[in-house]
Amino acid sequence: MAGPGIGIDRLVSDSRASQTIAGRISVHESGRTTGFHICRLPHRIVYLGFRFYPGKKGDKERTKIERSTGGQIFYSDGEDSDYLPVNIVDTDYMIDVPAIKAHARAGITATAKNHFGSHMRADAQHLHRSLPCPEQDGNYTNGDMGLYRALVDIMGHEHLGGKTMLYIVDGIWGSNEAVDPPTKWKSTPFNGDWPSSLILSQDPVAVESVCFDFLYEEFDPVKYPKTAYPHMPAVQDYIHQAADPANWPAGIKYDPENDGSVLGSLGVHEHWNNAQDK
Repeated sequence: MAGPGIGIDRLVSDSRASQTIAGRISVHESGRTTGFHICRLPHRIVYLGFRFYPGKKGDKERTKIERSTGGQIFYSDGEDSDYLPVNIVDTDYMIDVPAIKAHARAGITATAKNHFGSHMRADAQHLHRSLPCPEQDGNYTNGDMGLYRALVDIMGHEHLGGKTMLYIVDGIWGSNEAVDPPTKWKSTPFNGDWPSSLILSQDPVAVESVCFDFLYEEFDPVKYPKTAYPHMPAVQDYIHQAADPANWPAGIKYDPENDGSVLGSLGVHEHWNNAQDK
């Protein structure tokens, strides 16, 4: 699982599932230390042999992230690359579990940006350069449509989006910025209450499109004049490009494995008809 686990206790409470999955599931957020509030809650998780990443040296409950020897992602503008953790490269399938939030640099953050932590560096500053507002200073230096977006490489990489069998967006709460506390939503149908929602899909483009529509409607300049980040220019550029190679920048061919296999369409992009009927 990428991101904090949802429903782990429910998953292992079924005895038949327990026998099948024993020792075969890991929960990771490579860019952060998995909190003890996750890995200590259900005691039977330890019995089943769940692995939690990352931990630190001497940490008995969490496993330290190790760099894979061959798993790399190559960013298709030719500027950089990253090694992937061994637990990502060695896994067969992945469930991507992000929290739904607006974001001061990206506009929104959901399943694709959740993988900004799925590499071996201490932070993801090098990936912010392809976001609409890379310096979080109000200057949209990447605010045009049709520019290179690292999120497309991430969504299409064989070990990241390629292994993801299910996307579960945690909309129990939602926030107007990545590091801000949750806020009650003013838009319909929430009407001043918590969003209290889960968004599930097997289509990475469709789920990003739905998250964009909800965040765009909620965090608008009228309700949130200082933090209407989903209304920044080119926020959905990466979604357009992930859906259709015709939207790629001139001179860019998304090939995140750098093996000559260029990506095709990664899914379906569309918006709802209106904010009331959705």
